[in-house]
Amino acid sequence: MTRPAPPWPPYLRRITVALAVLTGVTWMLALFALTQFGRVQEKFRDIQEQTLTTTQVLGQIAHDLSAFRIAEGRAIIGIGSESPLQIQAELVELEGRIRANVRVFQSLDNSDEEMRLFMKFLADWYSYSRMATDSVAGARLPGKSGVALLTATKPLFGDADTTLAQLIRINMEEGRTTREDAEQIYRNSIALIFATVAAATVLILGMLLRIVWHESR
Repeated sequence: MTRPAPPWPPYLRRITVALAVLTGVTWMLALFALTQFGRVQEKFRDIQEQTLTTTQVLGQIAHDLSAFRIAEGRAIIGIGSESPLQIQAELVELEGRIRANVRVFQSLDNSDEEMRLFMKFLADWYSYSRMATDSVAGARLPGKSGVALLTATKPLFGDADTTLAQLIRINMEEGRTTREDAEQIYRNSIALIFATVAAATVLILGMLLRIVWHESR
């Protein structure tokens, strides 16, 4: 007949229970740390998908706005070898590209401050583009001064350009804040993992020493 296995000594049972509990606590804290890493990844995705896309769109609008101003000057003063129809087609193309990027920007998840400045930019841009179009058409009329026409549209262009520059600066500041938040979450996650390992080690050693001390009495 097979002899039954001897029961575990009490201290071994205590050690087993203590290790099981500490292992469970360690895993729970590790899962929490992994969740923090997930938040870091989400923050970095926000930077890539939101901040970088917004910066690219605003940069393209700024480029097309400057190109529009240059084309307006060529059309009014008559600099260059292009015909008036060619320059007019260029102005229409640039205006269409700005409208397309406006729609892209409006589809993004922007802050209230960004939307406030963007709506101001749209008002400035529409005012400038309408007056610039009229100036280009008026430049063909006799007795019109090209310099005077360009000077008249300059303040409106300046308003649109300044507002857009403010919007780009705010976008870059928000992107930097988002990146700093993500880096802080990453540092906190690393610290939590090290703290978890250290706490688990101390608890295990403490439980073992207490059990050994108790059994040696």
